[in-house]
Amino acid sequence: MSSKSDELEARKDYISSSRIVMSSLCVLLILMGMVNYVNVTLTGLTMRRKEFAVLESIGLTRRQLKKMLLLEGVFYSMIVTVLLLTIGNGALYAFGAVMDKKIVYFVFRYSMAETAVCIILLFVICTAVPLILLSRTEQESVVERLKACSL
Repeated sequence: MSSKSDELEARKDYISSSRIVMSSLCVLLILMGMVNYVNVTLTGLTMRRKEFAVLESIGLTRRQLKKMLLLEGVFYSMIVTVLLLTIGNGALYAFGAVMDKKIVYFVFRYSMAETAVCIILLFVICTAVPLILLSRTEQESVVERLKACSL
């Protein structure tokens, strides 16, 4: 007869080294995702530069432009959050069930606090990055931007 606690104790070193490796991979993937998001957002702002200049030339204020980008970030965050909480959690629970059957000492714990922190950070990043990039890339006047885009 064997128990989960005996198996868990016997594989303690393996589990701790696996956690270190998996945590490192998670951090690496998160950093790669953040760099990719900043790259895509910067490219999108650059590609929409003429659109922003035309909108500003017909009366869009800087405040309205910032609000538009802020709302876009909120909508992106909401879409990702909904997908995470539906498809992501479904896949996570399915993976947990499979692992529970295959590995005797496996214990599935849902990380509610970490998920909440990730969702909050997602909203902060998706709303702050476009505004920061806009303020750094848009220093010219509307006329100068329209001339540069028409070339």
